[in-house]
Amino acid sequence: MENRVRGDPGASRPEGVATLIEEGSMSENTKAAFLRRFMEDESGISAVEYGLLAAGIAMGLWAFMGNIGGSLATIFGNIDDDLATAAGSGT
Repeated sequence: MENRVRGDPGASRPEGVATLIEEGSMSENTKAAFLRRFMEDESGISAVEYGLLAAGIAMGLWAFMGNIGGSLATIFGNIDDDLATAAGSGT
C-alpha cells in the first residue's frame, strides 16, 4: 500500500514515510492510524540503543582517563625532578 504525495498524482512514497499534510486536513481515523503505526514502529530503536551505549562508554573513558591524568602528571613530575637532581650532581 502506498501513500500518494499531495500535488503530484503520479508520485508515491512507500507506506510508513510521512507525507506533508496541511494542518487540519487529516481525519481523526487517519490521525489515530498514523499514531498507532508510529508507536508500533521499532526501526529506530537499535540506533538509540547504540547511541546510549556509545555515550556510556565515552563517559566511562572520560572518568577513567581523568583519574589517570593526575597520576601521570605526578609520575612525570617525579621523573623530571630526579633527572634534574641527577644532572645537577653529575657535573
